[in-house]
Amino acid sequence: MRLQSLHIQRLAGIDQPLSISDLPDGLTVVSGPNASGKSSLIRALRHLLAPAGNDPAGLVLAADIWLDGALWRVERTGSSIEWFRDGKPQLPPPLPDPDALDAYLLQVDNLLRASRDDEKLTRRFLQTLAGGFDLSALASEKGPFHVQPGRDRQLAQQLRDAESQLSTAIRENRRLLDERRRLPELETRIGQAEQAGRIVTRCDSALAWLEARRQRLQMEERLNTYPPGMEHCPAPTTLEDTEAAQSTARKRLNEAQQDEADARERLRSSGFTQTGDLPDSSLARSWLDRLKRLDDQLARAREDQAAADATCSDRRPAATAPEQDLLAPGPEWLRAVEQAADSLNQARERLRLLDAEDASRNAGEADARDMADQRRGQRRQYLLGSTLIVAGCAPALGLVMFGGDGLLRMLAVIGVLLLLAGLAVIGRPHFTPQPQSRAGAARALRDQAEQDAARAHDALSALAVEAGLPLEGEILPGTSLRLAHQLHDLDQLSRTRASAMARVRELESQHGKLREQLHGYLADFDLSPGAESDTDRLTSACDALESRTRIAREARAELQRTARAIQQHQDDLHQAQERLAALYQACGLDVNDRVAMDERIRMRDAWQQASEAYRQAMAGEQSLARQLAQDDALREAVEADDEATIRAERDRAAQDAEDLHALMDRRASLQAELRGVEAAHPLERARAERDQLRDDLSRRRNERMRAELGRWLVTTVESENRRLHQPEAVRLADDYLRTFTHHRFALELDEAGQPCARHLATGERRSLPELSVGTRMQLLIALRVAWARTREGNGPRMPLFLDEALTTTDPERFNSIAQALGSLAAKDQRQIIYLTAQPEDAERWRMATGEPPHRVVLGGTDGGTRMTAEQLRPIAAPRIPPPADADAAAYSEHLAVPPMVPADDPGLIHIFHLLRDDLPLLHRLLQDYRVETLGQLESLLTQQKGMGAVPTEKAESLHHRCGLAREWCAAWRRGRGRPVDRTTLEQSAASGWSTLIGPLAERAKAVDGDADRLMQSLQQESIHGLGKKRLTQFQEWLLDEGYLDPTPRYDRDGRHRAVTASLSAEQAGDAAELINWLESAVPSNDPPLR
Repeated sequence: MRLQSLHIQRLAGIDQPLSISDLPDGLTVVSGPNASGKSSLIRALRHLLAPAGNDPAGLVLAADIWLDGALWRVERTGSSIEWFRDGKPQLPPPLPDPDALDAYLLQVDNLLRASRDDEKLTRRFLQTLAGGFDLSALASEKGPFHVQPGRDRQLAQQLRDAESQLSTAIRENRRLLDERRRLPELETRIGQAEQAGRIVTRCDSALAWLEARRQRLQMEERLNTYPPGMEHCPAPTTLEDTEAAQSTARKRLNEAQQDEADARERLRSSGFTQTGDLPDSSLARSWLDRLKRLDDQLARAREDQAAADATCSDRRPAATAPEQDLLAPGPEWLRAVEQAADSLNQARERLRLLDAEDASRNAGEADARDMADQRRGQRRQYLLGSTLIVAGCAPALGLVMFGGDGLLRMLAVIGVLLLLAGLAVIGRPHFTPQPQSRAGAARALRDQAEQDAARAHDALSALAVEAGLPLEGEILPGTSLRLAHQLHDLDQLSRTRASAMARVRELESQHGKLREQLHGYLADFDLSPGAESDTDRLTSACDALESRTRIAREARAELQRTARAIQQHQDDLHQAQERLAALYQACGLDVNDRVAMDERIRMRDAWQQASEAYRQAMAGEQSLARQLAQDDALREAVEADDEATIRAERDRAAQDAEDLHALMDRRASLQAELRGVEAAHPLERARAERDQLRDDLSRRRNERMRAELGRWLVTTVESENRRLHQPEAVRLADDYLRTFTHHRFALELDEAGQPCARHLATGERRSLPELSVGTRMQLLIALRVAWARTREGNGPRMPLFLDEALTTTDPERFNSIAQALGSLAAKDQRQIIYLTAQPEDAERWRMATGEPPHRVVLGGTDGGTRMTAEQLRPIAAPRIPPPADADAAAYSEHLAVPPMVPADDPGLIHIFHLLRDDLPLLHRLLQDYRVETLGQLESLLTQQKGMGAVPTEKAESLHHRCGLAREWCAAWRRGRGRPVDRTTLEQSAASGWSTLIGPLAERAKAVDGDADRLMQSLQQESIHGLGKKRLTQFQEWLLDEGYLDPTPRYDRDGRHRAVTASLSAEQAGDAAELINWLESAVPSNDPPLR
């Protein structure tokens, strides 16, 4: 049968349709990343070929299969399955049972542990071995032939124990009756022994007191050998600490005195003494700062005075001499000047107007002149009024903007008057003289104007004379008014100048006083820089005063501190000297006798030990003396040091008290036994238990006879059937496992029919859980492939699916399994489909089988990173060099052949010891077939292909040699028993020495597990708790279990005779050579048991 294609339209876990097609015969590797649908191919095939009631709903699957030369197609939609042959509906072809289908679908999860499928397979093996019947059910716990040997032995032992207990109870009952009759006598003996015991105790106390007294006297004599005062001898550290304290105090005192001298020198250099007040440098500094401020103020005041002088000179009227004193005009004088100047200006203006009128009248143009005069008069009237109004507004505006001092207020008043005059002039009607009266009126007006001008001029002259401003010539109104204002301004400046001069004088006075005060203060400390010194020198002097004051203050503080320190250090030095003197005086030595003190210190530890011993001896003696305070005889014997009398008394009492404890224990035991017998009635109960166990044992004997007969029949039938009908699958699986493991393991079925592996070197049988992961996978693969092949018989060969089945195997095992499966595919024309997530597995299959497999890639990519062929190549086994011309001994050293250990399993013997005469065959077996031990060699020889590895004529000889080697090991172990270790002892813990496992295991380890030597050691030096009875039981157990072999051991000749006894002469010669090889490989000393 060959699977040509598989199509998945709908299946749980598949998101989109998945198909594989054109699958050829032989090997196909289906690769793809995880979750690409590889395992779903197996699920789909299972749903098609072995539908179950719990299959998921909604399945849409199809597959094309070549079978018997026809193309079969199977389709499944939901739970409906249809088969077609060459396109026509047909009944399903013969297919494996659903339970057997798992043998063809190998998944890694089912190869890592035994699954339910393997349990089914085991049951079928058992049924095959039993001829189709489950014979184990007959001997099962619920079967009719179930036997419990332990229960039977336990019942028999219980009967023996009961009979023994009954005999013991009878004897004990008789003994107790005798003991109870002797109880009063026992009480009397106990009383006598107790009195003797008390005497012994007092004698022991006396002897102890005597010994303590002797020790005390001895300690006292020892103490007397030391000089007096040793109890006051200080410890070495105490003397050293005291001397160190004295040295430290003296050193610190010197340092403090040096600091005091330095402080006194600094105080002397400052110019001050240790007593008296120090100058207040801050006061001199404040005076200096104030003097600097006065310098700045005086400079500014002088600058203000100079500025006032310059301003006064510039503002002085030109008509006055610089040295002339001018009147300081007041406001009234200024108003009078202004009024007189105004009157003079008006009079002169009228005269000018009159002169103008006269001039125009003389020209003869009266009308035109009148009109012109009228217009000019009006213009002059308006011009004069406007001028007066403006002149009047200006002072008023100044008063508003700049405030009012005396001058501005005066000017404001004049301005108001001028304003009113201007308004009056503008509002006055213009008079136009008539021509007939114009000349007379003009003369009258001229006269009046001249008079007004003369009066105003005289008034101005008088006012100028009053102010000290003599006017020469004609007085102009504007000039006089300007001079008046200048004079007023000059007065104000004079006042300012006088104030500045007064300020300068005041500051100069303060500056002089303060400077004199500072000079006097500095002179008190010889720091005056001189009367004419400037501020910088005064500053330097003040700085020097501050520095000297600071130095003096610090020096005084240092002197105070050093005085306290000196006093403290002097006190410390005095105290240290007193303590040191006290130490010497306490020891009765002079203060400077350091040699004697060192000698005392050297003896101090020994004296303390002797003193402590004396104290303890005294305390012990006193304690013992108090115990014998009422026994005058013993006390006198101790004080007289009469040990002989005390010992004689003690020996007499000891003889009487020797059996006290035994008598008391005997009385207590007897009383307890009597109470126990009265309460428990052991004799009656033992007799009843013995009778009941006899009945139980008789009934159980009849049941056991029937069960043993049935079991014998079942065992006979099963054994014969196993011999005649061994399953072909077991034999075939054994061949596969031997091939996979290079003949290290063989397949066997244990008593329960469970598959297990037997290590061909050691003969150890290992169950599936005890095998490594790789070996367990190899065994399960071999078992399932063999089961599938035997189930098919001559029918079609089903495809074999392996899902990640070789993922966890190492490269070497991968090659072995791949080669075996490749051979199976070629031999049976079987299709093998290997599913993997590793793209390089295809290359591994090619390297193992030599043929490239057909490849199917799922998911559109192989996933991962490809490895090169060199990386995939398994690590080659170490190359074993050929023997060439080397002899057997040299080649053995080169191969590092281990020595013979006959105590080990014979299967572990290195094949070198069997092939010393055929080194090329030895090399070929080691290099090409990886066979190293006798067990592997036997496995190789039992397989058909082993005949190709070993020539036919040599194979029989090697078979014979393997058997001889096993016989020789058995002869060597004769009389040596089995090794004993802790595991062996723990298995025997129920035998009565569970509490002695540790000491027994240590003793067994000391004798290398040799049971003979162990018994000799225990007999020579027993373990606490292992009495004679237990030791005898332990020896019997060693004999029963085969750890002790009472048969005599063979020597070398004896082993030779035992092996060759049943051989022919020719065979004996070959065997003798082999035996010599084996004997020579054993170390000279017998190796320890393992």
